[in-house]
Amino acid sequence: MGLFQRQLLDRFLFGVTFANLYRGLLIGANGYEGNLFSLLNGYGILGGLLFVSLFLLSGSLWIQLKTAGQTAVRAYRFSRILAGVAPAVLSLFFLATVNRTPLLNNYSEHPVLWIVPVIALSAMLAAAYFIFKKKIGYAFTAVCVTIFTKMAFGFVGMFPNMLPSRIDSAYSVTLFDAAGSKLNLTIMFIVAVIFVPIIIAYQSWSYTLFKDKILKESAKGYQ
Repeated sequence: MGLFQRQLLDRFLFGVTFANLYRGLLIGANGYEGNLFSLLNGYGILGGLLFVSLFLLSGSLWIQLKTAGQTAVRAYRFSRILAGVAPAVLSLFFLATVNRTPLLNNYSEHPVLWIVPVIALSAMLAAAYFIFKKKIGYAFTAVCVTIFTKMAFGFVGMFPNMLPSRIDSAYSVTLFDAAGSKLNLTIMFIVAVIFVPIIIAYQSWSYTLFKDKILKESAKGYQ
Protein backbone atom coordinates (compact mmCIF):
# COMPACT_ATOMS: atom_id res chain seq x y z
CA MET A 1 0.00 0.00 0.00
CA GLY A 2 1.43 3.36 -1.04
CA LEU A 3 1.74 6.48 1.11
CA PHE A 4 -1.31 8.15 -0.44
CA GLN A 5 -3.47 5.06 0.09
CA ARG A 6 -2.34 4.77 3.71
CA GLN A 7 -3.18 8.43 4.31
CA LEU A 8 -6.63 7.94 2.78
CA LEU A 9 -7.19 4.93 5.04
CA ASP A 10 -6.04 6.93 8.07
CA ARG A 11 -8.52 9.72 7.31
CA PHE A 12 -11.29 7.24 6.62
CA LEU A 13 -10.77 5.41 9.93
CA PHE A 14 -10.46 8.78 11.70
CA GLY A 15 -13.93 9.67 10.45
CA VAL A 16 -15.30 6.22 11.30
CA THR A 17 -14.02 6.63 14.87
CA PHE A 18 -15.68 9.98 15.47
CA ALA A 19 -18.93 8.91 13.81
CA ASN A 20 -19.14 5.95 16.17
CA LEU A 21 -18.46 8.20 19.14
CA TYR A 22 -21.41 10.34 18.08
CA ARG A 23 -23.58 7.22 17.58
CA GLY A 24 -22.48 5.55 20.80
CA LEU A 25 -20.23 2.55 21.45
CA LEU A 26 -21.12 -0.96 22.57
CA ILE A 27 -19.83 -0.39 26.09
CA GLY A 28 -21.29 -2.70 28.70
CA ALA A 29 -20.51 -4.00 32.16
CA ASN A 30 -17.39 -5.77 30.87
CA GLY A 31 -16.11 -2.85 28.80
CA TYR A 32 -16.26 -2.61 25.02
CA GLU A 33 -18.34 -5.52 23.72
CA GLY A 34 -18.10 -4.85 19.99
CA ASN A 35 -15.37 -5.41 17.39
CA LEU A 36 -13.93 -3.69 14.34
CA PHE A 37 -16.79 -4.78 12.13
CA SER A 38 -19.40 -3.34 14.49
CA LEU A 39 -17.72 0.06 13.96
CA LEU A 40 -18.02 -0.29 10.18
CA ASN A 41 -21.75 0.40 10.21
CA GLY A 42 -23.49 2.64 7.68
CA TYR A 43 -23.21 5.76 9.82
CA GLY A 44 -19.55 5.09 10.60
CA ILE A 45 -18.71 4.56 6.94
CA LEU A 46 -20.51 7.80 6.05
CA GLY A 47 -18.42 9.60 8.67
CA GLY A 48 -15.29 8.12 7.13
CA LEU A 49 -16.27 9.27 3.65
CA LEU A 50 -16.99 12.75 5.02
CA PHE A 51 -13.53 13.07 6.54
CA VAL A 52 -11.88 11.79 3.37
CA SER A 53 -13.76 14.32 1.21
CA LEU A 54 -13.00 17.22 3.57
CA PHE A 55 -9.31 16.43 3.88
CA LEU A 56 -8.93 15.83 0.14
CA LEU A 57 -10.59 19.18 -0.46
CA SER A 58 -8.40 21.02 2.02
CA GLY A 59 -5.32 19.31 0.58
CA SER A 60 -6.16 20.27 -2.99
CA LEU A 61 -6.68 23.88 -1.91
CA TRP A 62 -3.41 23.94 0.01
CA ILE A 63 -1.58 22.67 -3.08
CA GLN A 64 -3.02 25.57 -5.05
CA LEU A 65 -1.85 28.02 -2.40
CA LYS A 66 1.68 26.62 -2.36
CA THR A 67 2.34 25.77 -6.03
CA ALA A 68 1.84 27.15 -9.53
CA GLY A 69 1.69 25.84 -13.07
CA GLN A 70 0.21 22.47 -14.05
CA THR A 71 0.30 21.17 -10.48
CA ALA A 72 -1.98 23.98 -9.31
CA VAL A 73 -4.22 23.60 -12.36
CA ARG A 74 -4.75 19.88 -11.72
CA ALA A 75 -5.41 20.59 -8.04
CA TYR A 76 -8.00 23.21 -8.98
CA ARG A 77 -9.83 20.80 -11.28
CA PHE A 78 -9.90 18.25 -8.46
CA SER A 79 -11.15 20.81 -5.95
CA ARG A 80 -14.02 21.76 -8.29
CA ILE A 81 -15.23 18.15 -8.20
CA LEU A 82 -14.87 17.97 -4.42
CA ALA A 83 -16.70 21.31 -4.08
CA GLY A 84 -19.83 19.41 -5.12
CA VAL A 85 -19.08 16.15 -3.33
CA ALA A 86 -18.09 17.46 0.12
CA PRO A 87 -21.23 19.60 0.76
CA ALA A 88 -23.45 16.69 -0.34
CA VAL A 89 -21.69 14.23 1.99
CA LEU A 90 -21.79 16.75 4.88
CA SER A 91 -25.53 17.27 4.37
CA LEU A 92 -26.12 13.49 4.33
CA PHE A 93 -24.03 13.14 7.48
CA PHE A 94 -26.05 15.76 9.34
CA LEU A 95 -29.27 14.12 8.17
CA ALA A 96 -28.05 10.70 9.32
CA THR A 97 -26.98 12.22 12.64
CA VAL A 98 -30.54 13.38 13.24
CA ASN A 99 -31.86 9.84 12.71
CA ARG A 100 -29.03 7.67 14.08
CA THR A 101 -27.64 9.46 17.13
CA PRO A 102 -28.82 11.10 20.36
CA LEU A 103 -26.69 14.21 19.71
CA LEU A 104 -29.68 16.47 19.21
CA ASN A 105 -30.82 16.16 22.84
CA ASN A 106 -28.46 18.94 23.93
CA TYR A 107 -29.48 21.08 20.97
CA SER A 108 -33.17 20.66 21.81
CA GLU A 109 -32.53 21.76 25.39
CA HIS A 110 -30.38 24.72 24.33
CA PRO A 111 -31.55 25.96 20.88
CA VAL A 112 -28.78 28.57 20.71
CA LEU A 113 -26.37 25.67 20.07
CA TRP A 114 -27.87 25.20 16.60
CA ILE A 115 -25.54 27.98 15.49
CA VAL A 116 -22.73 25.38 15.40
CA PRO A 117 -24.11 23.12 12.61
CA VAL A 118 -25.46 26.19 10.81
CA ILE A 119 -21.94 27.65 10.70
CA ALA A 120 -20.56 24.30 9.49
CA LEU A 121 -22.99 24.08 6.58
CA SER A 122 -22.65 27.77 5.74
CA ALA A 123 -18.84 27.53 5.71
CA MET A 124 -19.01 24.45 3.48
CA LEU A 125 -21.22 26.22 0.96
CA ALA A 126 -19.01 29.31 1.16
CA ALA A 127 -15.97 27.13 0.39
CA ALA A 128 -17.67 25.79 -2.74
CA TYR A 129 -18.59 29.33 -3.80
CA PHE A 130 -15.04 30.62 -3.32
CA ILE A 131 -13.60 27.68 -5.27
CA PHE A 132 -15.68 28.48 -8.33
CA LYS A 133 -14.74 32.14 -7.93
CA LYS A 134 -11.07 31.05 -7.71
CA LYS A 135 -10.61 32.71 -4.33
CA ILE A 136 -8.56 29.82 -3.00
CA GLY A 137 -7.36 31.43 0.24
CA TYR A 138 -10.93 32.16 1.31
CA ALA A 139 -11.98 28.66 0.27
CA PHE A 140 -9.24 27.03 2.34
CA THR A 141 -10.20 29.11 5.37
CA ALA A 142 -13.87 28.16 4.93
CA VAL A 143 -12.98 24.44 4.78
CA CYS A 144 -10.95 24.78 7.99
CA VAL A 145 -13.96 26.42 9.66
CA THR A 146 -16.16 23.58 8.38
CA ILE A 147 -13.90 20.90 9.87
CA PHE A 148 -13.64 22.72 13.20
CA THR A 149 -17.38 23.36 13.57
CA LYS A 150 -18.26 19.85 12.39
CA MET A 151 -16.11 18.45 15.19
CA ALA A 152 -17.58 20.96 17.64
CA PHE A 153 -21.08 19.90 16.57
CA GLY A 154 -20.39 16.35 17.71
CA PHE A 155 -18.66 17.21 20.97
CA VAL A 156 -21.36 19.70 21.95
CA GLY A 157 -24.01 17.06 21.33
CA MET A 158 -22.08 14.40 23.30
CA PHE A 159 -21.44 16.57 26.37
CA PRO A 160 -20.83 15.53 29.10
CA ASN A 161 -20.12 12.08 27.63
CA MET A 162 -16.71 11.22 26.24
CA LEU A 163 -17.41 7.54 25.55
CA PRO A 164 -21.19 7.21 25.28
CA SER A 165 -22.69 3.72 25.57
CA ARG A 166 -25.41 2.50 23.22
CA ILE A 167 -26.20 -0.36 25.58
CA ASP A 168 -27.01 1.65 28.68
CA SER A 169 -26.17 5.24 29.55
CA ALA A 170 -25.01 4.00 32.97
CA TYR A 171 -21.95 2.54 31.24
CA SER A 172 -21.02 5.80 29.51
CA VAL A 173 -17.77 7.51 30.49
CA THR A 174 -18.36 11.19 31.14
CA LEU A 175 -15.97 14.12 31.12
CA PHE A 176 -16.11 14.21 34.90
CA ASP A 177 -15.38 10.47 35.21
CA ALA A 178 -12.32 10.78 32.98
CA ALA A 179 -10.93 13.91 34.63
CA GLY A 180 -7.64 13.58 36.50
CA SER A 181 -6.93 14.71 40.02
CA LYS A 182 -6.80 18.39 40.91
CA LEU A 183 -2.98 18.20 41.07
CA ASN A 184 -2.75 16.61 37.59
CA LEU A 185 -5.09 19.19 36.10
CA THR A 186 -3.11 22.02 37.71
CA ILE A 187 0.18 20.70 36.32
CA MET A 188 -1.35 20.25 32.85
CA PHE A 189 -2.73 23.79 32.95
CA ILE A 190 0.66 25.27 33.87
CA VAL A 191 2.40 23.27 31.12
CA ALA A 192 -0.22 24.38 28.59
CA VAL A 193 0.13 28.05 29.58
CA ILE A 194 3.90 27.84 29.04
CA PHE A 195 4.22 25.65 25.96
CA VAL A 196 1.09 26.35 23.87
CA PRO A 197 2.18 29.97 23.13
CA ILE A 198 5.65 28.64 22.22
CA ILE A 199 4.15 26.12 19.81
CA ILE A 200 1.85 28.74 18.27
CA ALA A 201 4.79 31.14 17.86
CA TYR A 202 6.91 28.44 16.22
CA GLN A 203 4.13 27.42 13.84
CA SER A 204 3.51 31.06 12.94
CA TRP A 205 7.21 31.56 12.26
CA SER A 206 7.46 28.42 10.11
CA TYR A 207 4.42 29.38 8.03
CA THR A 208 5.86 32.87 7.56
CA LEU A 209 9.21 31.41 6.53
CA PHE A 210 7.63 29.15 3.89
CA LYS A 211 4.82 31.48 2.86
CA ASP A 212 5.93 31.74 -0.78
CA LYS A 213 4.79 29.33 -3.48
CA ILE A 214 7.03 26.40 -4.32
CA LEU A 215 8.19 27.01 -7.89
CA LYS A 216 10.33 24.82 -10.10
CA GLU A 217 12.93 27.56 -10.40
CA SER A 218 13.23 28.12 -6.63
CA ALA A 219 12.76 24.54 -5.37
CA LYS A 220 16.46 23.67 -5.50
CA GLY A 221 17.36 20.53 -3.62
CA TYR A 222 13.85 19.03 -3.90
CA GLN A 223 13.33 15.84 -5.86
